[in-house]
This record gives sequence, structure tokens and C-alpha cells, in this order.
Amino acid sequence: IPGQVNAVGDDESADVRIGRDSEEDYKKRRIASIEFEKNMEAKRVLFRGMFTKFAGNETSLPDKAQILGSMKEIVLADRGLPIGITRDDVVKGVRAVKFNNKCTKRAVKEGECKILEKSYVKLLASIDQVTDRSLITATR
Repeated sequence: IPGQVNAVGDDESADVRIGRDSEEDYKKRRIASIEFEKNMEAKRVLFRGMFTKFAGNETSLPDKAQILGSMKEIVLADRGLPIGITRDDVVKGVRAVKFNNKCTKRAVKEGECKILEKSYVKLLASIDQVTDRSLITATR
């Protein structure tokens, strides 16, 4: 009744189990979570393997550009980088490879370095496209 105070103990019979999932739902969600973790670990290992091949000295520049293209497709398909790999990791790794292959300053705009640079820019654009960076950067 509005305007009246209940007696002590009248409204203290709340059931704490209301809204809880059943054991079957909990088990299904737990199994799905474990599968997701395994899947993401496999994707991370695949991505790192591709990056290792990309960073190898025996890989030619056109092949490196092709590997970056494959990485871009993985990023777009998964709607992001694999868990454990950040955009900064990719930037640092690619910059080191470009430096080791003497694709710096003027050379970036010439020959095979130009192909590598275009693939790198496309990879970064795809990472930025699928990642919401508005929470990180200032919007003012």
C-alpha cells in the first residue's frame, strides 16, 4: 500500500537465484568460450608465422607485399587483429623490415619499395577500419 511502511521481514524474501542461467546454459557458454580462445590462439600463431616469413631476409620485396595483403585479408575477415597483437606491434615490425631492406625516405617512392609501402598502408587502413579508435583519440 503506498504511503505505508512494511513490517520488518515482509520484503526481505528475495530469491537470489532469479535470473541465473541453468547449468546447461552455463556449460554451453563455457565450451563456446574455450573454443573461441583456442581459435584466437590459432589465428595469433598463424599471423605471427606470416609475419616471421615477412620479416625473413630470404623473402623478396614483392613476396613481402603479398604477405601484407594476406594479413590485410585476415584482419578484414576477423574484424580485427588477433588477440595479443596490436597495431603498434605491426607498425614497429614493418618499419624494421623496411629499414633492413633500405626502403626509407626517397626509396619508398621507387621500384619494389613502392609496392611494399602501398601494401603496408593498405594493411594499416584495414586495421583502422575495423578498429574503433574513437575511444582512444580525442574527438575535440
